[in-house]
Amino acid sequence: MVTKAQLRSVRRVVERITDRREFMLIYIVVLGIIGLSFAAPGFMSRRSFSAVLLSLSDQSMIAVGMTVLLVAGAFDLSVGSSASSTASSSPRSASIRSLLP
Repeated sequence: MVTKAQLRSVRRVVERITDRREFMLIYIVVLGIIGLSFAAPGFMSRRSFSAVLLSLSDQSMIAVGMTVLLVAGAFDLSVGSSASSTASSSPRSASIRSLLP
């Protein structure tokens, strides 16, 4: 049997965890994974996870670099334009060098 004191302590712990802003992104990701696993049966496959992680790798590297710059006190707002110009010029340079068919 669960007592009222135990319920209150569990409620306090849950409130402490859910009250932190830092964990909100983790909650959103977990809820998205749960929702997509019910909506698309093949979502929880190994191939799907590797595709998601591969697509997020470039954005996470940019985010880590921007975090280091912000911590160091240097604000570099040109990262968005640099990333978009690199993404648009990479296929053209690959086709010029005949790396793409």
